[in-house]
Amino acid sequence: MAKRLYAVLWVDDCGSMPLSRKDVDWYHRNAGPISLALENDDRFPWSFRRMLGPGAPDLSTDYLSHHYHAVRWKGLSLPKKLYDLLHLHWHVRAFMRRTSPDRLSKRAFRLAYGATFLSGIALAVYLYFLNTLAFALFLAAFLTILSLAVDWFYVQHPRNWQNLLADAEWHRSFLVRIKGEFNRRGREYPALVRHGWDLPPEGTMSLYLSEMGVLADASATPTTHEGHPSVAGRHLSWSIQTPYYASLSRGYNQPWDGHEETDRGLLELPVVLGNIAAYGFGDAEKDIIASLPADGLVAAYIHPWDRFEAVKEWVSFLKTNYDVRFVRADEYLESYMRRYPRPVVLRSDLKPRWAFKHDDRLCPIRETPEQTVTARVQRVVDDLVEVEVEVGTETPVPELAFEVQEMRVPGFELRSGQYVALNVAPGKYRFKVRP
Repeated sequence: MAKRLYAVLWVDDCGSMPLSRKDVDWYHRNAGPISLALENDDRFPWSFRRMLGPGAPDLSTDYLSHHYHAVRWKGLSLPKKLYDLLHLHWHVRAFMRRTSPDRLSKRAFRLAYGATFLSGIALAVYLYFLNTLAFALFLAAFLTILSLAVDWFYVQHPRNWQNLLADAEWHRSFLVRIKGEFNRRGREYPALVRHGWDLPPEGTMSLYLSEMGVLADASATPTTHEGHPSVAGRHLSWSIQTPYYASLSRGYNQPWDGHEETDRGLLELPVVLGNIAAYGFGDAEKDIIASLPADGLVAAYIHPWDRFEAVKEWVSFLKTNYDVRFVRADEYLESYMRRYPRPVVLRSDLKPRWAFKHDDRLCPIRETPEQTVTARVQRVVDDLVEVEVEVGTETPVPELAFEVQEMRVPGFELRSGQYVALNVAPGKYRFKVRP
């Protein structure tokens, strides 16, 4: 029997330009849902409106994550305001994709642009002698296009951007603000994120767990081309090709040792093939896939402007050689956490939440999905609530805690204001608690 694998396709920098409807439709028909890494930062502050506002693409089957680059605009304000107001990057990139050398031969590309330029000069000369008004209109259009071109290159220039990768306070205020943007649009901040440059900022893991409700990160790209990202003095070395819980104290690229619960950080889900549109899908990528264990994750990413041919090769190879399931990134996250759960805490509202441990207490991250741990109130008698908890994980929950006023159940220890049981096996349990 062929080895079963799970496959995830990420599209980074979503919102920077329109996705190819043709490519998206092909992937939906022949593979499955796409995981969209929505970039919302100083580079593209309008991407929320493009991806979630009126007239936005249908995202009902795809996963929407958050993706950002830690940069701030420091150039003149007027050019950037014009750039953002016109969504200039969106339109220029879309135009370049339609007329790029990738879609035409390089010779045809040069001939087409050369012919357009010469035709423009010829038209200007012709209009100058034929019709003064037409020439004036042509000149106005030319100057407008020239001004937009100058604006484009000015905003693109690296000198006009400040890198904030090492600014911990900026990251906190920025992420809290973006979480508010998701909430205002009726969406929960994503449980799974992916960072620009494949480089999570140092010191953000605790923030994600405690304030952002994030369970996992998909920044790791352990490939020959991208495995050692280095930006503004921040260096990481991605080497692990299978999912792992990261160490809260040692960082994203260091695995948790499995002992001290206080050191269990975010789940890292490597994008093991990297950008297959840029580097191709060949023998090296096929060898990586062959080395992965059963039920392993085969993830790759592209950008909205990248060619789609390598993605089609990847899909065809997986379908031909493996028992593959093309899934959303959050679906794989849920599946992994059923097999390898982290602790769970129930507070006075009796809703089970994944948790991390801090100062000998379990602190909530976000609610567990129904397939993992659920709680149902059965009845209330004399201020005592009888609640049924069903543990649907495949392996025991390492710690299950109730943060309530009173609980009298064998096997639970009162510790730092919480009633805690260790290694709770899958099954149904009934408890009486006073919330």
